[in-house]
Amino acid sequence: MRMFSDPKATPAATAQTDNCPQQVQEQGPVLVLGAGGARGLAHIGVLKVLEDLGIRVSAIIGSSMGAEIGVAYAFGISADHLESIALGVRKRHALSIIFSHSKRSRFLFDLYGPHLLEDTMIPVSVIATDLDTGMPVILDSGSAVNAVHSSISIPGVFPACRHQGKRLIDGAISLPLPVSVARAQYPGRKIIAVSPCHAHLDGVVAGNGRTATLKRTMQITHRQLILEHVQNYPPDVLITPTIPDIDTFDLHKAREAVHAGQVAAMGCLEGFWGVFHPERYSIRTGSHDSRA
Repeated sequence: MRMFSDPKATPAATAQTDNCPQQVQEQGPVLVLGAGGARGLAHIGVLKVLEDLGIRVSAIIGSSMGAEIGVAYAFGISADHLESIALGVRKRHALSIIFSHSKRSRFLFDLYGPHLLEDTMIPVSVIATDLDTGMPVILDSGSAVNAVHSSISIPGVFPACRHQGKRLIDGAISLPLPVSVARAQYPGRKIIAVSPCHAHLDGVVAGNGRTATLKRTMQITHRQLILEHVQNYPPDVLITPTIPDIDTFDLHKAREAVHAGQVAAMGCLEGFWGVFHPERYSIRTGSHDSRA
């Protein structure tokens, strides 16, 4: 896990050196990155495929882990760089990043620095949940660190975050796959949604302890919310990585999650080419040239 004591040396600051914020093709699709804990690292694999296809997204909406990765990408941090950061998290560091409020804050600051959501190169919105009303909250301004920390504040693990006058918890509690937000904010644009825990329940829960029960409860809740939401607000392309052997807190299994995201995204190639017009994008020379 790399630490950046100088805000100017953070990946977000480095990525923006030669770019202006919020400069992106408006005709590109909106990318919705769902919740999923460590399974959400599959988002990085999806981003790698999108980059290979030359598909530039015009906006990003993220919930929980989808917010953490989506904000980083919106700042201009490449999928390869995100992968290298994820692969640098070892097993002995993973739990401390998850369960230590101060270490999690430091990790996020090392990623985004003091930058605001308004500073991103791609417009981005972060989903959190208002602890008092139970309703989703859309964050698109203010501190990137505070917004993402709010979106990943798992109940029972982190206390609620006080941000913009509200007490906020994990966005996955109210809106784990915020396709409806993308539809409302960007009407008429195509939507690619990535759901790392779509219709997914592990086998029999091992043990009956507090942690095991909490994780299974979250899986059940997320699954039901996502299934109902996708039925009501179907995206143009839905990518559902199959990640059976990665638990919610297995941040040290990034390699497997990223690979699962790549496989799932490649499996949706027909969907990509059917929904979007490839002539609008520059396709990188490679194994997909037969589609150009």
